[in-house]
Amino acid sequence: MAREKNNTEKRRQRGTNQLKREPTENIWKKCAEEFENRWGFPNCIGSVDGKHVTIKRPNISGSNYWCYLHKYSIVLMAIVGPDYKFICVDIGGFGKNSDGGIFETSNMGKRFEQNLMSVPAPRFLPGQNEICSYVLIGDEAFALKPYLMRPFPYKQTLTDVRKEKYNVRLCRARRVVENAFGILSQKWRIFYRPLETKVDTTILILRTACVLHNF
Repeated sequence: MAREKNNTEKRRQRGTNQLKREPTENIWKKCAEEFENRWGFPNCIGSVDGKHVTIKRPNISGSNYWCYLHKYSIVLMAIVGPDYKFICVDIGGFGKNSDGGIFETSNMGKRFEQNLMSVPAPRFLPGQNEICSYVLIGDEAFALKPYLMRPFPYKQTLTDVRKEKYNVRLCRARRVVENAFGILSQKWRIFYRPLETKVDTTILILRTACVLHNF
């Protein structure tokens, strides 16, 4: 089992990377500008989420690939821009793991944690005199971080209109990553059924599909 985990980690390293090159500060600023103009969410540099890609059960894998959707899967973790294009991807996480856990252990997650992703310096929010960091946005599966925002708990929105409005704006902007996954599946119908290739080959297929999707 330990050998399988080590092999999977090596596969993730091959399937983890920015699609062309590491995003620059200018790329993040352009994403933030478009998120504000299109989706009404300022200082957002990307929407992050994971997609479970159904696979045939790998040999000697135990329950590592068995996910809460009651299928075997590997996870495509992606940061998506306001135009539904992939900015960064991590491919090959165990289906049993949470999206937040996969992101935190991925190369891109570690680089965000270490402030090595060329994220622009904080700026004033539009019409405000309060400085705010540039952030990713995700759902409740992700931990709240200085560089990652998530919705407020539902109970808090019942008594606070500002939090409710914030959740509406965040969820509207965050949907770009879910829409990108939907577009990916529509373009490449092989994702509508379990992939019966080896895990290494599946990672290669996913990475290729992400690159072609951006064209």
